[in-house]
Amino acid sequence: MKVEYINPFIESASEVLEEIAQLHSDRGNLRLKQTNEPFRDVCAIIGVVGDIQGQVIYGFDQSTARNVVSRMMMGAEVTEFDEMARSALGELGNIVSGRASIKLEKLGKNIDLSPPTLVMATNVHISSLKIGMIVVPLGTDCGVIDLYVGLEESKK
Repeated sequence: MKVEYINPFIESASEVLEEIAQLHSDRGNLRLKQTNEPFRDVCAIIGVVGDIQGQVIYGFDQSTARNVVSRMMMGAEVTEFDEMARSALGELGNIVSGRASIKLEKLGKNIDLSPPTLVMATNVHISSLKIGMIVVPLGTDCGVIDLYVGLEESKK
């Protein structure tokens, strides 16, 4: 996986978290996601097709997800994942991915994004169709958000 495919998502995540949740994020060390390693408890999944294909997944533990949504909702306490909270997390993934797609377009890579799918489960495994995933931890005041990026050149 090329770093120029990962960086637009990292940059966009930092920008969007700052803008819509007033959250500063610090990037941790990148690592390869292990096949048997489960994802976080709450995941917003975005499919990517076009010049680049694969998945981008925004992973949160339950408490981090609630805290981030609370920040997005101007501090209103989120105690459960109702329809509004689920929608907010999906939209966060959508906005970040949309902004990253604009950055990729400037690099000559045109992509389309699927609508976000939200998965909430413990010990969940999501197949990335044999595309390796890089995990980018983003530390915030609300907790760590794991950005999972699994993208490759489309075979045309």
